[in-house]
Amino acid sequence: MNDKRNNFVCIGALHPDYVLQLKNNYFKNRTNPISHKKHLGGVAYNIASKLAFLNIKTELISLNCKPENKKWLIKNKIKFTSLTEKIYERYYTSVLNHKGEMILGLAYMDNYEKILPISNIKNKINKNIIIDLNLHHKNIKSLITKYHYKNNICVCGTSSHKVYKIRHSLNKINVLILNKQESLNLTNKKSIKEALQN
Repeated sequence: MNDKRNNFVCIGALHPDYVLQLKNNYFKNRTNPISHKKHLGGVAYNIASKLAFLNIKTELISLNCKPENKKWLIKNKIKFTSLTEKIYERYYTSVLNHKGEMILGLAYMDNYEKILPISNIKNKINKNIIIDLNLHHKNIKSLITKYHYKNNICVCGTSSHKVYKIRHSLNKINVLILNKQESLNLTNKKSIKEALQN
């Protein structure tokens, strides 16, 4: 039997991340020169890439992606399974000032909110399944319900306004990774101490 400690499945976001950094102080109502970087991102991808770096067997499940991104995943020893045939556009853009401090984050994530068929995902047994909260709440509930019996389920928060998606599945989740605001929103408490006691 496979050891759960060495088998991970990450389900959720995989998309391009763009970083736009101003070269100087910015001025309103005019063009500002920038430097530009692009790399793969997404909560599920970021976790999968760290696990693969540690030589841990890792599978990433997300919306379909471009061939060059699949090659990158293979090169980095990440098995990829697509939830869709179509490649849906999605990306995140960070705008930084000339000191490298974030001014603005822009997320185009609407396509993650589509209700997707999960029947094409093979049954998982004896795995650590990590789910981020980018997918539609019905998909997240279905995934947790389908896999919690014979696997460890871990959920990673992605933003405080998405934690409602797991409110009715908490008894099926083994591990929650949330920041302070996500914890407060999930528990409807006013302090982190009250949230942890909930």
